[in-house]
Amino acid sequence: MTYTKFHADWKDKPSKETPVTSQALEHIENGVAAAHVTADAAIPKSVVDAKGDLVVASGADALTRLPVGGDAQYLTADSGTATGLRWRALTGTINASVVDAKGDLIVASADDTVGRLAVGTNGQVLTADSGSTYGAVWASPTGMDVQVKSGALTVQDNVLPAGAVCVAAVAVTSVAVRLGTAPTGASVTVRVKRGASTLATVSVSAGTASATGVVSFSLAKGDVLTFDVTAVGSSVAGADLAVALLAD
Repeated sequence: MTYTKFHADWKDKPSKETPVTSQALEHIENGVAAAHVTADAAIPKSVVDAKGDLVVASGADALTRLPVGGDAQYLTADSGTATGLRWRALTGTINASVVDAKGDLIVASADDTVGRLAVGTNGQVLTADSGSTYGAVWASPTGMDVQVKSGALTVQDNVLPAGAVCVAAVAVTSVAVRLGTAPTGASVTVRVKRGASTLATVSVSAGTASATGVVSFSLAKGDVLTFDVTAVGSSVAGADLAVALLAD
């Protein structure tokens, strides 16, 4: 609160313009008392010692200094401290300096330990590899695995209506057909096509659940494959068809 003078300009000697009255003296005393209250409530500069120090309450009408925390620490409530506050270091965070280039991955090499897996080259795919430092490596694709149909098979062209899209160029050297249920009485025959062209035909004999055919053809990124089932068995139809196209 701003102190207001009783007289705007006191004269050197008592005068009619500035008489020394009890009212004037009481006003002055009240101003001095108010100044003492303000001074008592003020926080002395000596309470802080360094840049970033905080003045906090340690109790009712009691102030103290909380020293500035370390770089990157944050202030958190802690009822167990004298001030009810504590500086803490960030935990469980990853420094952005771990990565160096677009596409780098942050991966674990052990419990609570992370590192940088550099981005692969165009067309490579991320593959699990327990023998590598990070348990994963970038590698050229070695083929594609397609779950073509669940359940019992029927003779049908284009069993997978949307087809299977090749995500990277690959030279296919074998086609493996797998069944969840083996056919009986006759074989299951699967034809792999790209457009109108038949790339491979593989038959799984009655009583068996898989077969592999040796082939030689190349797929480009974006090629769409379709699958025809031309035979399913006679006594019991094969079921749960999957086709894998493999490269050496």
